[in-house]
Amino acid sequence: MSTDPNRDLFIYATSRLVDIISNRGSDIDDILHRIVTVVANENGVGDMELSPLYGVVDTDALQALVSNTATPVEVEFVWEGLRIRVSPDGVAVVGREESDSSHG
Repeated sequence: MSTDPNRDLFIYATSRLVDIISNRGSDIDDILHRIVTVVANENGVGDMELSPLYGVVDTDALQALVSNTATPVEVEFVWEGLRIRVSPDGVAVVGREESDSSHG
């Protein structure tokens, strides 16, 4: 990162916008790939470093729900510390979930 916080913020915001725009589209077949790519990029890790997505969401059901064009839906879930929203419009990170080790 540079020493100019405004420049860093601009670069971050621009890269997030590119992620969101590039993840829009009507080809729902690769929705799982888009989820993995967005989460890996947001967390600054490789996609192979992520825990299995099927451990937190039924991936077949997710694809079926999101690809249903008769009744568009949005699905939100938490994975790898991020709240993810998946819809026919694409994949977006809508928040960060902090783990609270005091609740066990």
